[in-house]
Amino acid sequence: MVFITCAATVAGACAPPGEPPPDQSLDADINPVRVVVVAMWERGADEGDEPGEFQLWKARRGLSERFALPHGDHDLFYNRESQVLGMVTGVGTAKSAATTMAVGLDPRFDLTRAYWLVAGVAGIDPEDASIGSAVWSAYLVDGDLGYELDAREIPPDWDTGFFAIGSTSPTDPDKREPRGEVFLVNEGLRDWAFELTKDLTLPDDPALAAARATNGGLRAFG
Repeated sequence: MVFITCAATVAGACAPPGEPPPDQSLDADINPVRVVVVAMWERGADEGDEPGEFQLWKARRGLSERFALPHGDHDLFYNRESQVLGMVTGVGTAKSAATTMAVGLDPRFDLTRAYWLVAGVAGIDPEDASIGSAVWSAYLVDGDLGYELDAREIPPDWDTGFFAIGSTSPTDPDKREPRGEVFLVNEGLRDWAFELTKDLTLPDDPALAAARATNGGLRAFG
């Protein structure tokens, strides 16, 4: 058994024995960033196979310059001309927090004027929208921090068994103020982005139509 340790001032300066170090040709620069695109997961590689959340951002935004991020889930990809940086955090709060902190402390990037765009896929109630819809949100909610009772055991006047930490029911008027469970982001920026995109026609195909058909009678049907 061989243990290998490495300390370096530049992230990614270590590589496994017999392998060349990753391309760090831009490490000496401080690269300005206007937008950080944050995806949570990718199916496999960052390009060339079936896409998850990140591949199409990488391809369509020209994120071709690679920066190793050994303390993150995936490497970083950057477009020097547009100053857009793309990252994949990994699934779960632990990976998301660790990867985001690693990027935030990375001396290779100037993030002082950067906007952060969290772009992920999620489920949605078919009463509100259909599969493939796009939603601009002003809130980030940590759903791990809460209470939940089995729906078969909740009181008959409850609509849900999920309720906030520090409360006694979903409608508790005396629940405490959030302490890191809910974050309100820039509503003006959200509204600006919505106005720019609200009239776009989203693509549709027979597979999506078939999926919607299982929700017959709901507002998202059709």
